Amino acid sequence: MDKSWMTINNRLTSKEYQQGVKSFLDFATANLGVEDEIRCPCVDCINGTKYSRQVVWMHLIRRGMASSYLTWVHHGEHVPVSRPSVSNDQYGGSGECMTDIDDPPMDELPIMLEEIYVSGLMDDHTDEEPNGLEREDLHKFTRLFEDAQRKVHPTCEKFSVLSFVIKMLHVKVYNKWSNKSFDMVMQVFKDILPECDPTVPWTLYDAKKFLRDLGLGYETIHSCKNDCVLFWKESANLEKWPTCDTCRYKLNDDGGKKIPHKVLRYFPLTPRLKRLYMSKKRAADMRWHNEKCVDDDILRHPADGQAWKDFDKQHPTFSDDSRNGLRSKIGYMGARRHLLENHTWRTSKLFNGQTEHRSKPLDLSGGQILEQIDSATYKPYGKHPQNRKRQRNEHQNLN
Repeated sequence: MDKSWMTINNRLTSKEYQQGVKSFLDFATANLGVEDEIRCPCVDCINGTKYSRQVVWMHLIRRGMASSYLTWVHHGEHVPVSRPSVSNDQYGGSGECMTDIDDPPMDELPIMLEEIYVSGLMDDHTDEEPNGLEREDLHKFTRLFEDAQRKVHPTCEKFSVLSFVIKMLHVKVYNKWSNKSFDMVMQVFKDILPECDPTVPWTLYDAKKFLRDLGLGYETIHSCKNDCVLFWKESANLEKWPTCDTCRYKLNDDGGKKIPHKVLRYFPLTPRLKRLYMSKKRAADMRWHNEKCVDDDILRHPADGQAWKDFDKQHPTFSDDSRNGLRSKIGYMGARRHLLENHTWRTSKLFNGQTEHRSKPLDLSGGQILEQIDSATYKPYGKHPQNRKRQRNEHQNLN
């Protein structure tokens, strides 16, 4: 599609420019359907506000179209992602170690990135101009598009830069390489193939930084040495925890950067759920329980279970949205205690490798349970130096 008219300066008198604006509006109407309002791509609105077709026409004639808006993603045009010139098939070695890895086809990378990119732009709930952080995210994805199509080596027809980095990290995890061994192997590749693309990250640190733009990183939270607390939220600024009086950081006589005793790596759930729904194929799978599950009294999926159905009855608003496919999972410790004394499952070791000889626990009222809680003695959380493992026969009066 010819977009050269966008750079014409004499917009009020140029028939070519006015015809270009008309062709743009016709294109948007054909792709978006007959809507009362469409996003205005003029230099002032920059797709941040919706107006009628006539108002958009006036804005584009008077102000001009934003020169950076070359791909009309807000008006139905697909992001121009061509198939990579390099084949991103799985590594075809004969080694047995890689045959069990269920890798996604590497030629899906550009499609995946396109879905992520477009989903970030086509947010129907956002009518404001993208802020600086959002623009930076789009720039990051643009770089990933390029890396997904650039050959890792001029003569390599198997991997792009992006697929090579993903594959090497996958191999590292699958074969339990140490960080040092990964760096050593990458250095060998670099020495053997000096003509590799200059953007290839040759260390584990750089590789993780390289893939961080995909948006699936993690948060680091400092933890107490004895596992009794996380230095998080209201405790984020504490230097020591008062219960065990243990310092948050290791002693550092030389000064400089403080090193925590322990670090918890937290992988946020929300961005990962968003990423699943960015893919058309995976989004359909995520809604399967609601849209395609057949209720024929056969247990094929957790949605066929009674617990799932009871949850849906108790929370109808939540269950009405097919995207709400997550349910809390409850594990019952010692569940076999409720079986009959002569039940065969009590002597089976298939459950946890042990047999169950304890009798059924007492059925207590709420008041009786509170009395047991009040009469019990509690030790500090975690691995406090004064703690010792409680023996099974302690506190016989407790249920």
